[in-house]
Amino acid sequence: MKARFLSVCVSFLLLVSLVPPVASAAQNHSIPSGWDLYSITFASADSDNGLCAQGAKNWTVAAGTTMTEKSSSQNKCYYRDYPESWYGLYSKYNSYFTIKVNKRLLARDFPSSVWNASLSSTTHEFGHTQFLGDHDTAGEGVYGTTSIMSYNRNRATMTTPQSHDLSDLQQLRKSSVAPSSADEAVYADFPYYHIEEMLDGNTDLVVVAYVNAVSEIQENGADPLASHQEAVLRIDDTLYGESESSTIELYQSVDKVKAGQQYLLFLSYRPDIGQYVVSDGASQTIVNQNKAKSIQAASEKKLTVNIKGMKGQYSNEELRQLLSVKYK
Repeated sequence: MKARFLSVCVSFLLLVSLVPPVASAAQNHSIPSGWDLYSITFASADSDNGLCAQGAKNWTVAAGTTMTEKSSSQNKCYYRDYPESWYGLYSKYNSYFTIKVNKRLLARDFPSSVWNASLSSTTHEFGHTQFLGDHDTAGEGVYGTTSIMSYNRNRATMTTPQSHDLSDLQQLRKSSVAPSSADEAVYADFPYYHIEEMLDGNTDLVVVAYVNAVSEIQENGADPLASHQEAVLRIDDTLYGESESSTIELYQSVDKVKAGQQYLLFLSYRPDIGQYVVSDGASQTIVNQNKAKSIQAASEKKLTVNIKGMKGQYSNEELRQLLSVKYK
């Protein structure tokens, strides 16, 4: 395995020397779709050994937020297997919220520290209920050691609110215009894999694809308002891996693709649903089509890549060459 990584790194360095990196920053100190700054009720929907209760309690201990577990609460916390590539998902509706913690993915990525990683994501999602936003959403490490809301934190060791979380929450509570529960919204706690991890089993297909159509599917499960999007994609160029058809389906609960747009996508196939999901939080970028009048060839377009270890802009052929080295 080390030899494979060394080989791909050498090839990558040769390519990246010709391509300027893309700067990115994504820090969100607050969101408009929290629930309450001071008092929240919730119910644990599954037998989770106290996971949801502990995630909520962490905010009581650190920030004084009153977190009350009540079986009658409409606000639910789930600990289940989900097909997508997020660790946790906060969904805010008009009359309640849900927190979903992805037992399957956390067990896969943290086999020796499942409890800590699951608790980290649970605590993170309860942060959203208090209007706290995500940090380092493009893979940066600005708040990786000071915020449970950072995507770049060490989930195996960080399980409680940190100094920057408490600072953000204090500012929200002091604000002259305190936030109020606003629009419905969905926020996910995504992993950000390094390119070596991606190509070592965390992605099956890398494509430039056009979104032919999208459908919002009501799930009709335990969460009465839960839905996800299923998109029909036309593959315009395959850069890594193989698909059985030139048309595939993409399953998404958050950060959904839009019909009529073209995207660069790193995808993982989920046999349990017979569809693809994005491989991590950096796996989806829109392709600049330079408007409809452009006659620029696809091979000349610059694709923006946000994956760790290869952030930058590439032509189709440059990216195909990089991804193909020793990974066929």
